Amino acid sequence: MEPTQRSRTIEIPAIMRAIHQTVDGDPKILTDLIAARLIDADDDRRWLAALLSHPFAKQWRAGFALRSRYAEDCLAERVQTGVLQYVVLGAGLESFAYRQPRWASSLRIYEVDHPFTQHYKRDRLKTAGITVPPNLTFVSTDFESTSLSNSLRTAGFAFDTKTLCS
Repeated sequence: MEPTQRSRTIEIPAIMRAIHQTVDGDPKILTDLIAARLIDADDDRRWLAALLSHPFAKQWRAGFALRSRYAEDCLAERVQTGVLQYVVLGAGLESFAYRQPRWASSLRIYEVDHPFTQHYKRDRLKTAGITVPPNLTFVSTDFESTSLSNSLRTAGFAFDTKTLCS
């Protein structure tokens, strides 16, 4: 990844979750009303047209929604067993922290990603008027040059606390 450019891979899961909300029928695999607010619809339509009209587009959307739903269901189960921290690696435009259910308020959430990606996300949050919850910490790290443990340590991560990573 170029240090001053966002990777398109950060947007695809959010786009697929957003489209799932409007195109796919009920019941939804995952309800994510934040995803659409995080994407730049005008910019994304230009390069996604071919992807969205592909014969497998519905299956891809379902796959992205299912992955998020599965991770969140696992997290809900683990919170019941004492997990107090949730680390999202390569967070991109992940939206869990901004739509978290009441049971997640006891969690310390760490979104880990490249500094430029996090800058882009913070800009998208600000543009959308989305408040950063008090239990969220952004952890900027270049996975190619910095160890994850050092980045988490700097962010106040408690290594002796039960944690789930996704």
